[in-house]
Amino acid sequence: MRRRALAAILIAVLMICLTACSGSPAYSEEGAHKVAIGIGEDIVGSQPYVDHDKPTPTPTPTPEISATPMPTVTAAPTPVITNAPSGDGKFTKEDCVVIINDMRIIPGMDFTGKENEPGKVADKLEGVSCLQSGYDINYIYKDFRIDTIRQNERQYIYSAQFKGTGALTNAGIGIGSTEEDVITAYGAPTEDTNTQRIYKTGNWQMSFYIVDEKVTEIYLVDYSFQ
Repeated sequence: MRRRALAAILIAVLMICLTACSGSPAYSEEGAHKVAIGIGEDIVGSQPYVDHDKPTPTPTPTPEISATPMPTVTAAPTPVITNAPSGDGKFTKEDCVVIINDMRIIPGMDFTGKENEPGKVADKLEGVSCLQSGYDINYIYKDFRIDTIRQNERQYIYSAQFKGTGALTNAGIGIGSTEEDVITAYGAPTEDTNTQRIYKTGNWQMSFYIVDEKVTEIYLVDYSFQ
């Protein structure tokens, strides 16, 4: 009885094993992986099949786009401004004079009753002084003018302007003289502008207007009246 029972158990176990085996799909092996035929999935985890025997393709590098460099803006150089000549002290009050028709015109001189000596007066302008309390009388001649201020019944020259060839300085500088002649006669100007070479001594000033390197006008001033 025991043998029959044992045999029956073995037969039952065998039938169970055969039944289980007959319901399982067949397998084939590719590389190191087993794939279920007709399913196309890896047995483990049911993930898509990957052939590890094939080399992994190298990804194409993404080209780097470099930014266009911004142009460098260079600041314009600051212009260097040089100081005007300081003067060499050669110019003195004795030089601050213009001679016209044998009359010496000097800044600040008493001009009372002398208006006809340098030439014929073409016009005369009078009015309240713009310099100080007083009265101005401006004498206009053919190619020059003399401006006076009246104080205590006297007339004093505070400025004079010469444009004609008849006026000369005591160094012989006149209309038409060259700029080089002026520098030779009086040295370096006290001040220098685009159009003037200015010489100062105390309150007196003599200016030479220069055009095309030649004197076109001579101007005298006495700043003590301002």
